[in-house]
Amino acid sequence: MKADIRYRQIGKDALSNVRHSHDRELELIQIISGQGNVIVGETIEAFSAGAVFLIDGASLHYICPEADTPYIRNKLIIGKETLYDLLSDRLSGGMIFWQPNLHEREELDEYFCRAVSARQNGEDLLAYSEVFRLLHFCTRLSPKRTSEYRGVAADVMDYINEHAPNIVTLVQIADAIHMNQYHICRVFKKETGMTVHSYINSMRISHAKQLLRTTDIPVAEVSEATGFNGISSLTKSFKKTVGMTPTAYRKKFSDIAESRL
Repeated sequence: MKADIRYRQIGKDALSNVRHSHDRELELIQIISGQGNVIVGETIEAFSAGAVFLIDGASLHYICPEADTPYIRNKLIIGKETLYDLLSDRLSGGMIFWQPNLHEREELDEYFCRAVSARQNGEDLLAYSEVFRLLHFCTRLSPKRTSEYRGVAADVMDYINEHAPNIVTLVQIADAIHMNQYHICRVFKKETGMTVHSYINSMRISHAKQLLRTTDIPVAEVSEATGFNGISSLTKSFKKTVGMTPTAYRKKFSDIAESRL
């Protein structure tokens, strides 16, 4: 089983503020220090020290930490395999978010520390044992908190999510939420780390991925259904975001499906 474990990782990494996905993995993060927003699919959650969230890697997601406080976290990226079957009912929205108490934070931190220590000492079996223990521990935490975050970014995302993949413009958004376009752009960038246009594009890419995985309609029709101006526009954006062309992405999942028959 593939697992990448990081203990007390400090500062932003190459994927901070970058909307991305890793389709066959789960990502568990414990925030030690820092605050900001985590955006998964159509959901935005504000986090602070102590927060824990489990992300379905297939959902487009990214973390936008604020620069005011040091950003330190424990992180586990692990292959889904049978784990997803056990957790899929809890991951229907792409993420599980917990806010554990101080004692629970310390215990979870110890699991990360022991798993990393075992991996560094070449004791892989022990490392995986600690990984399963920390995942089991998370599932026993207090129920997922209800979303407390509301703001300009959430209102903008709600409008885009409701109207995508149809063409959505900044003028339409401003009229709908009764705010100045400049204010929307400035606050959205501050709260999410990305532009409104980038978010709209990511929603179209997410829809395109779903169509490519679950249907056999031609790529030209996928382009039209997701609001892109032709195949070349879709291909350029898709390759930049996903790292491969739409055709290669569809083939990848077709090959995976055939291998399971």
